[in-house]
Amino acid sequence: MIRILRDTQEMLRDRGFLKKTVMIALPVAMQGMLNTVVNLVDNLMIGSLGSTAIASVGLANKVFFVFTLLVFGVNSGSGILAAQFWGNQDIKNIRRVLGVALTLAVTAAVVFMVPACLKPELMMRIFTTSEASIHMGAAYLAVAAKEEPTDAELIDLAGELVKLDIARMENADAKKLVEKMQGEIFGRAAEPAYALGRQAHDDGDYEQAAVYLQAACDYGLRSDSCYYYLGKSYQLMEANEQAAEYYRWLLAEFPSSSLASYTRTRLGEMGFEE
Repeated sequence: MIRILRDTQEMLRDRGFLKKTVMIALPVAMQGMLNTVVNLVDNLMIGSLGSTAIASVGLANKVFFVFTLLVFGVNSGSGILAAQFWGNQDIKNIRRVLGVALTLAVTAAVVFMVPACLKPELMMRIFTTSEASIHMGAAYLAVAAKEEPTDAELIDLAGELVKLDIARMENADAKKLVEKMQGEIFGRAAEPAYALGRQAHDDGDYEQAAVYLQAACDYGLRSDSCYYYLGKSYQLMEANEQAAEYYRWLLAEFPSSSLASYTRTRLGEMGFEE
């Protein structure tokens, strides 16, 4: 304990380290805050319409859950192949894999989008018999389904880009281009991955939840809830070392989070210190 306090004091005296830490942590904290605010605004807008609206949107989102589940399956398979080809610097086959993955993902998006736009009531009846929920959910589904092809492309592109080892790139222009693409694509692909992870966690499928939430982290999502539920999923799978890693990240980046006390409790349950 004394050693930790001494190391902390030395770190706080290092102005260069503190400056770099603030420069890195501030944008990350701002991103997490914006994600939280967006979710809060969504909940406030839907909640103001009543319990039927909340239930309707939740049921309509089950269509997106099934769709995204399919796209992530395509993404996972193609990502493994792309990583192998990248290791061999086989660019030609990487292009083929990406082309096949995008074709499958967009085809799946069209298969889901057409009935959701033309017959949204029929899609809603798969999940509920409540006429009020069907009517309200169909109106939401008909509009939101139009984003499915774009979401499919984003998820697939993000899955391929995250497998690339930028450090091994020798061409500076190519490296800069890939970094720019990652910055633009990862941000939009992270939210669907997080939503899938939360859904899988709530359904008790902790292994699948860890896969999706890990993907959200790989895509650059930095939020207390993402770290918490990823750590919790690992803990419930008895992967305590991995669970502790994400719990500690949460406490380091979001010390004042409402989830911090639960996180400390879970670390204690596993016999770990902060």
